[in-house]
Amino acid sequence: MMPGMSMLHYYGPHMGPPLPAITLELLYLLIILGLCAYVYVRLKDIASLSKHKGIFHFSNIFLYFGIAYLVRSVLVIMPLLRQEFLIPWPRQWMSVAMAVVFYSSTMAAFSTVLAAMYRRIKEPDWLQLALHIVSAVLAFVAWLSRSYPLLLIIQSVIMLGAIVAILLDTRMHSHNKVTYILLFIFWLCNVLLTARWLLPPSSQALFYALSIAVFASVSFRVRKRYAHAKEA
Repeated sequence: MMPGMSMLHYYGPHMGPPLPAITLELLYLLIILGLCAYVYVRLKDIASLSKHKGIFHFSNIFLYFGIAYLVRSVLVIMPLLRQEFLIPWPRQWMSVAMAVVFYSSTMAAFSTVLAAMYRRIKEPDWLQLALHIVSAVLAFVAWLSRSYPLLLIIQSVIMLGAIVAILLDTRMHSHNKVTYILLFIFWLCNVLLTARWLLPPSSQALFYALSIAVFASVSFRVRKRYAHAKEA
């Protein structure tokens, strides 16, 4: 953690008065969770029928994003509720919730790499377990050392590496590349939303709207791209 910065600099109430901030956060959470659930369930069904590794890993991106955003919203909303209604919020719960966000968001980054590179990676049986262990260890180290900026950098490097590999992949269709680029834009928007100290409060609603628009576009592209896969 950067000197003088607490976890609340990332997840604290910096969106103005508590009630409007709670409303905005709940609305954002419901939209993102709805999109994640829709895409995950749809792709999971297709992956189970087709045994397509790329679709399986791509569906996991939305599973881990959904978990991360659910817990992240709790981290944002609970301090606001404490501020507005004096609802107790034990610090120990925040620590556990932060570790879950660390783990889930890292797994989302790894799933992006696997989805993008499944043709080039000979995936051994132990790889999924290894990635879970690595994500858990990184989450624990970040939680123990409070070095959240370092974890953000690691995750961003993983995502950026996946995007570079995608752009250099001549066998991947251009519409698939656009989908991954949109996912990366969504990732960057939410990195900025997570590190609230980087944004003035007046711009946060704009980033929420941009994030929703990008994620909705990804969901629409996924639905359109795999509409025929169930029958194939």
